[in-house]
Amino acid sequence: MSDARLKIIVDLLNQAQGEAGKLQADLKGIGKAAEQSKNPLTAVKEGVSNMAGSFLAAGGIITGFAVAFKQAMQMGEEGAQIIQLHSSFDRLTQSIGVTTDILGAMQTAAHGTVDDEALLASTTTLLSGTTGALGRNLAEASPELVRIAGAAAKLNPMLGDTQSIYNRLAEAIKRGRVASLAELGLTIDKSDAQKIYAASLGQSADGMATAEQKQALLNAVLASGSTLTDQVGGDTTSATDSFKRLTVATGELGDAFREKIAPYASNVAEGLTAILTVSDRVTAAL
Repeated sequence: MSDARLKIIVDLLNQAQGEAGKLQADLKGIGKAAEQSKNPLTAVKEGVSNMAGSFLAAGGIITGFAVAFKQAMQMGEEGAQIIQLHSSFDRLTQSIGVTTDILGAMQTAAHGTVDDEALLASTTTLLSGTTGALGRNLAEASPELVRIAGAAAKLNPMLGDTQSIYNRLAEAIKRGRVASLAELGLTIDKSDAQKIYAASLGQSADGMATAEQKQALLNAVLASGSTLTDQVGGDTTSATDSFKRLTVATGELGDAFREKIAPYASNVAEGLTAILTVSDRVTAAL
């Protein structure tokens, strides 16, 4: 797929360049004919008429190239976004002291039914802004949260798939929204959760810091989530997993291609921007 797409772009570019050369030669021919003719206007009219076919051919090729070029640039931008997401996630996990392969553990928990980028995006939402022990605990809990999401999806497919439920879980934990957790089958009393965690620390729930409150909620989600996984017999695989794995595998191939062309598309974009932002070059091009 990638070789064919690139070949189309190269071929169209070469054809467009060839047609442009023909048009330039035709224009020179018209000028010479007008100079040598006793009736310059007639010569120009005949020359333009003869060029009509060349204009149509060049126009079609250039239009086709423009479409292919636009698609290639769009794919390059998407590839750059994927590269940036992975880079940002690596930097984020390093900043909070996580050294284990969190992504690999999440993929195992999801049975390959969720693409990497979706897992990284949701986990980044969960971890962003956290530091210290809370950040590490949230990161290390993310595979289990994915597993809980899979259990919820299996118990009630109407709630969504593993990907969407994991994203909702991450948002709810980050924002402290117990009502959103209840919609997923996780009934949690925030006050009780804080009291239990405070007692384990030997302190009062009233004096808990924000990070401690979030840790208390995470603990409650993991405890309640274990009930969901027990209800599916500890097995979160679903009858639809094989279809989702195929979709993910297909998408990963496309993402790999996008990542490969991203650097080249970026260089082209930078070059075109440099040209278009210099007025004298634009004038010369026109």
